[in-house]
Parts: sequence; structure tokens; C-alpha cells
Amino acid sequence: MAAAMTLVGRGGWIGLLVRYRRRQVLLDGGAGAEPTGRLAAWLVSDERSELRSELRALCAARGLHPAVAAASVADLMIEPHRAGWRPARLRCSSRRKA
Repeated sequence: MAAAMTLVGRGGWIGLLVRYRRRQVLLDGGAGAEPTGRLAAWLVSDERSELRSELRALCAARGLHPAVAAASVADLMIEPHRAGWRPARLRCSSRRKA
């Protein structure tokens, strides 16, 4: 079974809703980006963002805590990975036969 991913919200509160086996995980988001139904987890990309107090209140109302953390839904694993500010370095090569 494939996970379904949907962008939710508007304005500055955009999130990615991941649905898998009747369970939902929200990545980022906020007011206006809250999905209907129960959430298994509410993950964020920055626990120190300027919107953290609003996110904590929204999560607390659902019995959740916003966190940069891994979440597991059935056999689907969502893991955070640190993103650097430097651009990725790519090495490309071509091998032609003469």
C-alpha cells in the first residue's frame, strides 16, 4: 500500500499530510492546515521556529507534541534528516566508447 501525501493549509501555514493505512501524520502546518480526523503524530522541521507557541497549542488540543522526530505508522517510517545550507555537490561522469 502506498502512502498518500497532500499539501494542506494556506498562507504561511502549509503542511504535508501523510496518510497510510488509515493513519495520518502531519509535517509542519499550523492554523488552517489542520486535517480532519485523528493524527498519529505532528512532526515539524524546526522546533525553534517563531510559530512554535502556536504549534504547541494546536498540538496540545489533539494530545500531541510537535517534534523533530521519527514517526512510525504501521510499516512506514518517517525520519528527520538534517539539511545543510550548502548546495549539494554532484559528480557526473560520462563514459563513451571511442
